[in-house]
Amino acid sequence: MGNAPEAKVKPQWLTYMDEFAVQDDVDAVEKETLVFIRELLLAPDTDEHATERAIQAVQAYYREMYCPPDDPYWKQDPGYGVLQVIGSIVPHVFALVEHIPFDDVRHKRLADLLLGLKEQAVQEFNPDDPQLGWDPRLLDEVTYDYWNAMHYDAKDRCNRSISVYTLLARLTPIMGGKSGSWAVTDVVEGLEEPASPDSTPLVLNAAAVIATQFVRFAGEVLVREQEEERRTSRLQSAGATWLVGSAFEHITLYQYALHGVAQVFAGLQQTEAPYWQSAGAGAVGDGGCRLGSYRH
Repeated sequence: MGNAPEAKVKPQWLTYMDEFAVQDDVDAVEKETLVFIRELLLAPDTDEHATERAIQAVQAYYREMYCPPDDPYWKQDPGYGVLQVIGSIVPHVFALVEHIPFDDVRHKRLADLLLGLKEQAVQEFNPDDPQLGWDPRLLDEVTYDYWNAMHYDAKDRCNRSISVYTLLARLTPIMGGKSGSWAVTDVVEGLEEPASPDSTPLVLNAAAVIATQFVRFAGEVLVREQEEERRTSRLQSAGATWLVGSAFEHITLYQYALHGVAQVFAGLQQTEAPYWQSAGAGAVGDGGCRLGSYRH
């Protein structure tokens, strides 16, 4: 008698969406935008047009819900619909990406969804042809929260941290910073050729380095700024620093209360036993993060 086929394990990102959709305090916009994201993630891996379909669905939903032709009042506050739609999608993306490995096609789709919405957003609102815009503050706020929640610490969430930091790397063009940075380029190009679970340890370690390049780069910048502020005595709080937090076309410095900045950078320094390897002599942090056994 043959062995029964193994039951397919439901991915955590799908469980998250199913549980979120039935919560009592979820509004209609959150539910509807989650439907678009669900279809995006469930599309076959070979579907090259899944992200563009999701972007078009979001744009159509915005026009239908917030720009009805028979209701002139929405023209007085066109930004309200942008806040509702984009303000719902961005938290969905960050919450889901925690449960998706950085080398999964779904991870890139979520990043491309935000990149595409920003790229296709109108610069000025036209009441005769209403199109979805973009508000950078919505992404800035969520990024701030996730940076503080996922920074290097002693908690056992290395894989989730790498997924979130990789998302930040992919979103760098719309988050702020200097275009063409060597660190950003390395991350984006490296992620196009992800390692598989069957890769050699050397390849897996290289993939881990690529995935953490952005946070290493950011950590170095933040530490340098923090130390400069301390030297000049212009900053009283040791937990605050400056971080570029808006789009390229109008780069603005926001003061973020980033916790443990020095620890972020220190924890990502390459040692004799880098933190992404298994725990051992000289290992740093949460017991190691082996890319070959990536699990959420």
